[in-house]
Amino acid sequence: RFAASMAEELPQILVPESYEEYTSRRVLVSEWIEGEKLAQSTASDVGDLVNLGVICYLKQLLEMGFFHADPHPGNMIRTPDGRLAILDFGLMAEIDNEIKYGMVEAISHLIHRDYEAIVYDFVTLEFIPPG
Repeated sequence: RFAASMAEELPQILVPESYEEYTSRRVLVSEWIEGEKLAQSTASDVGDLVNLGVICYLKQLLEMGFFHADPHPGNMIRTPDGRLAILDFGLMAEIDNEIKYGMVEAISHLIHRDYEAIVYDFVTLEFIPPG
């Protein structure tokens, strides 16, 4: 469902096809994607791809509630045609609407420097216990 959503809404994002018939609980087998690590690329569009990655992850967290939970530099590459490929979907996570709402609230409170409210957001997000 992740790949279908990205293909439709963010076509600049490339998600490799997974081969379920060869995949097990411990091994994920997916399509090979040519490219260079985004962090090592000297292409002029790297900044745009980084921004696209931020948009992609915000969309995953705040809209879909289903997200790639291993976003490190080795899992993001720039393809020869200038797209951002996100690799290694072996670790995915799902969050409910209350947590999504809590994240939106926390981001808003951070932007507005409402630090008192962030404490309550952290309770909603279950970072800290109530009280």
